[in-house]
Amino acid sequence: RSTLFPYTTLFRSLADHAEQNLARHDYDSFYADNERFTNVLVRASRMPRTIQLIGTYREQLARFRWITLSSHRRRLVVVGEHRAILDAVESRDSKRAGSLVHAHLDAALAVCVEFFTQERSDA
Repeated sequence: RSTLFPYTTLFRSLADHAEQNLARHDYDSFYADNERFTNVLVRASRMPRTIQLIGTYREQLARFRWITLSSHRRRLVVVGEHRAILDAVESRDSKRAGSLVHAHLDAALAVCVEFFTQERSDA
């Protein structure tokens, strides 16, 4: 049984709240919602090493999040990615959920790489 399943109502609530803040263009609150979503997801995973790594790299992850959530278009995509991950968890499809999480992280990394590549070419 998935350790995330009991948290799906909370995840849905956080995703709804993030979407509402995004619609209001309240990006600071959207960012905070996104961080809460990630923190709850990590804690719910019950993976001590992952929890430790997230704690160790919290400041760097905060910078990463600000970069990857810097455009309105990306924010909309992230809300959709989170909802798709939740759908897979609720369906108890761990393979699909894992695939979606990897795709979500890969997309975020691509945004970050593009940001730094663009920054270097502007210099």
